[in-house]
Amino acid sequence: MKKVSQKLVGQGYDVEHHHCSGNPNFLDGLVVPALNTAVIDGTAPPHAVDARQTGCIDEIVNLGQFWDESKLIENQAAILSCTKEINSRFQRACRILKAAKAVYDNWEVTNGEAMNYKILNNKILNN
Repeated sequence: MKKVSQKLVGQGYDVEHHHCSGNPNFLDGLVVPALNTAVIDGTAPPHAVDARQTGCIDEIVNLGQFWDESKLIENQAAILSCTKEINSRFQRACRILKAAKAVYDNWEVTNGEAMNYKILNNKILNN
């Protein structure tokens, strides 16, 4: 993805970069407004993406023909372990964010109940 971006920038295009939510060092997508084009990495969860209008608007480019299957098989255990860990961490992050939202919602209600809006409005109007 980075090489595609470099090539486009080298040709004078403005390129928007969309980084992975799980790891900002990874580039998951590019948008080239002048070409009305986007390129995304639609591989494995959490960000799997399927083309909706394949053939007429969207195009799937299979880069699988370029991988070295013997290296993948050789590293299968490490790949599976890494994938399992990524999924586990993603699920944990989702649970933590859900809990944080519950804490925030509770804080918002509590502060709203304690707020004296008459005093607040007077302070705002008199400053």
